[in-house]
Amino acid sequence: MGEARYETLGQLAYDRVPDQASKILLYAEFVDDGVISPSLFYELKSGELHYVECDNHIEEELFRLQGIFGRDVKALEFEVELQGESESFRARFTYTDKFDDTADTASRRDAVLQRCFGHTSAHYPSH
Repeated sequence: MGEARYETLGQLAYDRVPDQASKILLYAEFVDDGVISPSLFYELKSGELHYVECDNHIEEELFRLQGIFGRDVKALEFEVELQGESESFRARFTYTDKFDDTADTASRRDAVLQRCFGHTSAHYPSH
Protein backbone atom coordinates (compact mmCIF):
# COMPACT_ATOMS: atom_id res chain seq x y z
CA MET A 1 0.00 0.00 0.00
CA GLY A 2 1.75 3.10 -1.26
CA GLU A 3 2.88 6.04 0.80
CA ALA A 4 0.46 8.40 -0.99
CA ARG A 5 -2.48 6.52 0.50
CA TYR A 6 -1.38 7.63 3.97
CA GLU A 7 -0.50 11.25 3.27
CA THR A 8 -3.92 12.62 4.23
CA LEU A 9 -4.19 10.43 7.31
CA GLY A 10 -0.73 11.50 8.45
CA GLN A 11 -1.54 15.18 8.01
CA LEU A 12 -4.86 14.87 9.83
CA ALA A 13 -3.20 13.11 12.78
CA TYR A 14 -0.32 15.62 12.81
CA ASP A 15 -2.79 18.53 12.92
CA ARG A 16 -4.36 17.14 16.14
CA VAL A 17 -1.16 17.05 18.22
CA PRO A 18 1.09 19.81 19.60
CA ASP A 19 4.35 20.81 17.92
CA GLN A 20 6.30 19.28 20.81
CA ALA A 21 5.20 15.74 19.87
CA SER A 22 7.98 13.35 18.88
CA LYS A 23 5.79 10.36 18.00
CA ILE A 24 2.16 9.87 16.98
CA LEU A 25 0.12 6.68 17.04
CA LEU A 26 -3.31 6.27 15.51
CA TYR A 27 -4.91 2.93 16.31
CA ALA A 28 -8.23 2.00 14.73
CA GLU A 29 -10.34 -1.14 14.67
CA PHE A 30 -12.61 -1.76 11.70
CA VAL A 31 -15.98 -3.43 11.47
CA ASP A 32 -17.94 -4.22 8.35
CA ASP A 33 -19.95 -1.01 8.34
CA GLY A 34 -17.39 1.54 9.52
CA VAL A 35 -14.66 2.39 11.96
CA ILE A 36 -14.87 1.78 15.69
CA SER A 37 -12.60 2.99 18.45
CA PRO A 38 -10.11 5.20 16.64
CA SER A 39 -7.56 6.27 19.25
CA LEU A 40 -4.93 8.95 18.75
CA PHE A 41 -1.90 9.17 21.04
CA TYR A 42 1.22 11.28 20.97
CA GLU A 43 4.45 11.21 22.91
CA LEU A 44 6.32 14.33 23.94
CA LYS A 45 10.09 14.50 23.82
CA SER A 46 9.98 14.13 27.63
CA GLY A 47 8.41 10.67 27.18
CA GLU A 48 4.94 11.69 28.40
CA LEU A 49 2.18 9.92 26.53
CA HIS A 50 -1.07 11.79 25.81
CA TYR A 51 -4.42 10.88 24.27
CA VAL A 52 -6.32 13.29 22.06
CA GLU A 53 -9.78 12.83 20.53
CA CYS A 54 -9.98 11.98 16.85
CA ASP A 55 -12.11 14.31 14.79
CA ASN A 56 -14.62 13.54 12.04
CA HIS A 57 -11.99 14.12 9.34
CA ILE A 58 -9.81 11.31 10.71
CA GLU A 59 -12.80 8.99 10.98
CA GLU A 60 -13.86 9.81 7.41
CA GLU A 61 -10.35 9.12 6.13
CA LEU A 62 -10.21 5.82 8.02
CA PHE A 63 -13.56 4.85 6.52
CA ARG A 64 -12.20 5.70 3.04
CA LEU A 65 -9.06 3.64 3.66
CA GLN A 66 -11.16 0.73 4.91
CA GLY A 67 -12.67 0.58 1.43
CA ILE A 68 -9.15 0.23 -0.01
CA PHE A 69 -7.87 -2.25 2.58
CA GLY A 70 -10.85 -4.56 2.29
CA ARG A 71 -12.84 -6.38 4.94
CA ASP A 72 -10.00 -8.72 5.89
CA VAL A 73 -8.20 -5.88 7.73
CA LYS A 74 -9.56 -5.62 11.29
CA ALA A 75 -7.13 -3.10 12.80
CA LEU A 76 -4.61 -0.47 11.72
CA GLU A 77 -1.68 0.94 13.66
CA PHE A 78 -0.39 4.10 12.00
CA GLU A 79 2.77 5.39 13.67
CA VAL A 80 4.60 8.62 12.80
CA GLU A 81 8.09 9.48 14.10
CA LEU A 82 8.87 13.21 14.06
CA GLN A 83 12.53 14.24 14.00
CA GLY A 84 13.03 17.94 13.39
CA GLU A 85 11.96 18.70 9.84
CA SER A 86 11.74 15.04 8.84
CA GLU A 87 9.19 12.37 9.59
CA SER A 88 8.76 8.69 8.93
CA PHE A 89 5.74 6.48 9.24
CA ARG A 90 4.90 2.85 9.67
CA ALA A 91 1.57 1.16 9.06
CA ARG A 92 0.81 -2.22 10.59
CA PHE A 93 -2.30 -4.20 9.79
CA THR A 94 -4.05 -6.90 11.79
CA TYR A 95 -5.97 -9.28 9.58
CA THR A 96 -9.03 -11.35 10.50
CA ASP A 97 -7.00 -14.51 11.18
CA LYS A 98 -4.71 -12.70 13.67
CA PHE A 99 -7.32 -10.44 15.32
CA ASP A 100 -7.93 -11.37 18.97
CA ASP A 101 -11.69 -11.02 19.19
CA THR A 102 -11.69 -12.66 22.64
CA ALA A 103 -10.08 -9.50 24.10
CA ASP A 104 -11.90 -6.20 24.41
CA THR A 105 -10.92 -3.05 22.53
CA ALA A 106 -9.16 -1.51 25.55
CA SER A 107 -6.98 -4.60 26.02
CA ARG A 108 -6.00 -4.69 22.36
CA ARG A 109 -5.25 -0.95 22.43
CA ASP A 110 -3.09 -1.34 25.56
CA ALA A 111 -1.09 -4.09 23.83
CA VAL A 112 -0.43 -1.71 20.92
CA LEU A 113 0.59 1.11 23.29
CA GLN A 114 2.98 -1.23 25.08
CA ARG A 115 4.56 -2.30 21.80
CA CYS A 116 4.87 1.24 20.40
CA PHE A 117 5.76 3.25 23.51
CA GLY A 118 6.95 0.68 26.04
CA HIS A 119 4.14 1.49 28.49
CA THR A 120 0.39 2.15 28.63
CA SER A 121 0.31 5.08 31.03
CA ALA A 122 -1.28 7.93 29.07
CA HIS A 123 -2.67 11.31 30.12
CA TYR A 124 -6.32 11.62 29.11
CA PRO A 125 -8.05 15.02 28.89
CA SER A 126 -10.49 15.85 31.65
CA HIS A 127 -13.91 16.77 30.34
